[in-house]
Formats: sequence, C-alpha cells, structure tokens
Amino acid sequence: MAGLNITIATSPDPTLSIQKDIDLIKTGLLYGDKIKLLSLTPPLMLFMYSSGGFDQKTKDELINGILAGLNEEDARTLALIKQLGQKKRRTREEILLYGQMNRAFKIAREETIKTMTKIAQGTGVQELIPALERDLLDIGSVESMGFSTVDYTENYVEKFIQQIIEETFSGNSFPMYDKEISSLLTTLANEQDVGFSEIRQEQIRHIASVHSALSDLPDFSNASISEILGIRDELGDYLEKFRAAMLEYSKKIKSMPWDKSFDNEVSVLFMSDVAPRIVEIRSIVEQNSFIRKFCTNILNDKSVTITGALGIGAAIAPLPQAIQIPVIALAGTTTIGRSLMNAYNERLDTNNRASENAFYFYYRVGQKLKR
Repeated sequence: MAGLNITIATSPDPTLSIQKDIDLIKTGLLYGDKIKLLSLTPPLMLFMYSSGGFDQKTKDELINGILAGLNEEDARTLALIKQLGQKKRRTREEILLYGQMNRAFKIAREETIKTMTKIAQGTGVQELIPALERDLLDIGSVESMGFSTVDYTENYVEKFIQQIIEETFSGNSFPMYDKEISSLLTTLANEQDVGFSEIRQEQIRHIASVHSALSDLPDFSNASISEILGIRDELGDYLEKFRAAMLEYSKKIKSMPWDKSFDNEVSVLFMSDVAPRIVEIRSIVEQNSFIRKFCTNILNDKSVTITGALGIGAAIAPLPQAIQIPVIALAGTTTIGRSLMNAYNERLDTNNRASENAFYFYYRVGQKLKR
C-alpha cells in the first residue's frame, strides 16, 4: 500500500448536512496521504453546486428530469411540450400553448438551479474543492454511484453498501467510518459469520483514535479544509514520527469505535500516554522562549560595557548589531560573548529536543489552530 490511504464512509444525514463528512475528511487530510469518501450526500451536493456552470442544454435536461420526478403534473406537461416540439404542423393555439409552457418552464429551471446551488452552498460542499483540485480526495460522482439526481432507488443504496463492504474487506486502506456504518457492517459480518481480521480491527481502532485526538485540538472543528491543507504542508516533516507514535498508542486500545467503552478508554489512555508528552514539549518551548528573551535583553542592555584584553568593545561598537554578535562570539574573551554563545547553543539544543518528540506534530498543529 503506497502511503497511508484512508477510506471514510458515512451514513446520510436526513437534513442533507455533510458536516460529519467534512470533520472526518479534515482528520484524513491532516493525517493521511489520500482520502476516499464513500457517502451518499457529498457527491450530490457537489453536483448541485456545480450545476450553475453547466451548458444550457445540460441544464435543461437536468432540471426537466428533476421537475418531472418531483411532480406528476410537471411530468405530463413536459411530455406535452416535447410532443408539441416534435410536431411538424401546429395550430395557432398549439403554438401559443407551446410558447407559454416553454417560458414557464424556463423560469422554473432557472429558479431550480439557483435553489440547488444555494442548498449546496449551505452544506459547505465548496470547502472540499481545494482537496479535490489537489487530487487528495476522491468523493466519486453521481454517475459513478449509479443513480440519477432524483433516482434514490434500492439499487443505488445496495451499490453504496456493496462498495463499503468491498473496501472494508479489501485491506487497501485504513477505514474511518461513522458509528452507523460501523454498526451496519458489524451486523452484516455477524449474519454472514465473517469477522474483521485482527489487523483490520487494529487499523479501525488506529484511525478512530487519531480522529479523537485531532478533533479535540482547539478550534479544529472551526478550521477550514484549506487551513488544514496549509498546516499539513508546513508540518509534513514531523508527521512520520507522529504516525509511528499513534500506531503504538492505538495498539493499547481494546474496544472498537462503536463500543460504548471506546471514548472513555481513549480518554484515559490519552491522559496517561499522550498528555505528558505534550506537557514536555510545552516546557521545552517555554524554555526556548526564555533563552531567546535572554539573548535579546543582553543585546539591548545599554548599561553593559564590552571590554576585553584586546580592546574588543571599542573595535566593534560602530558595527551593526548583526555583525557585532559573531565578532563577540569569536573573541570569546568577554562575558557577553560567552553568555550569548552559551545561550545560542542551548536554544539549538532545546529546538532539537522539541522537534524530536514524536508528538511535536500534534503540538504544533494545536498552536497553528490557535492562531
């Protein structure tokens, strides 16, 4: 398996909300390399959001199909319009009727497009576009899912469930499912007497624990997908150590994400295994901040006179501050020179100690989100 690929599967929300999908996608984009989303609503919302950009013929066909599917009377009217349009010789009354119905449906089509776009925007589906454009997220399409915009048939639902089952038992990615999908798969597995393998259970617990840890970071829920991608780009060098640490951490978890005990178990384990590591990093960073302030105070202290056996103070006084520092350090005979060199070396050491901590990625993500 190339990289850490994650498959997200969610059950549909009756309100057409995709917030649950967005929350899981943010975890996937921050932690994984490529995300595949199996969900009913986002492809439809993206399709609706993009519908305003379709050519007129596609718009007409699309909206006519929707109107016909929603209302039997509209379906009959559209059939009559088509029939009149194909008629070679029409009476004066038929010509007038044809024009009136066409104008009415043109207005209806435009209003439907506006409504579809507004509904889709309200779900926040446009947030997904940066990840889609970078080919980091695959959400499928209404065509690939095998249904038309108004054809929520049993075949469509069956195909959706079948995709999740195939992906679950393929082992090609780490599964991150909501509780409803997890419960459904567990029921199906029990009915068919096919359980999750040990490695599959481990992967499920791993990603679920990662999502729990990341979603608890300050303002994670408020961060946009664009912000998450920016943070991932900046801190990518520290991610591998964090993954390794989280893998060892999640191995200690015994319950599955859909078990009632999962959240409590993860919370207790986080406090015992992760929180102390974060405190350690914070302590190192605060020490680093103190050293940096110490260096600045030395350079800004007007009461200190630089003296040395070779009269270095008088020699460097006219030089810019950026040049004075290395000159003082090279001289090595002044109190300030030694203090600065010691402080500089100590700051380098604290930087290294902080970044070598496996949870440095997690700590820095939290700091970025605060800002």
